[in-house]
Amino acid sequence: MILQKLEIELKSYGEYKGQYRGAAKFANEKGETTVVLLPEHCDAIFELCSDAILKQSAEIAKAMIMPIVVQKALENNQPNPINT
Repeated sequence: MILQKLEIELKSYGEYKGQYRGAAKFANEKGETTVVLLPEHCDAIFELCSDAILKQSAEIAKAMIMPIVVQKALENNQPNPINT
C-alpha cells in the first residue's frame, strides 16, 4: 500500500479539543483504506518530524529577521552584516 494522503489537524471543539487528530489514506491496485490517527499517533508523527521542523523554523526566523538587522546596520552607518 502506498500513502496517498495524510491529514492532521488541531481540534478546536469536542472530545479531542486541543489535541491533534487525523487520517492516513493508503491505496494500491486492489483498493484503498483510511486509517484514523488518534492524538498519540499524531504525536509520534510530530516527534519523527521534530528535527526538520526545528531546522525549518530557524531558517524562517533568520529570513524574517535579517532584513531588520541589515536596515538597522545601514541606518547606523555600519557595514552590511550579510557581507561580513
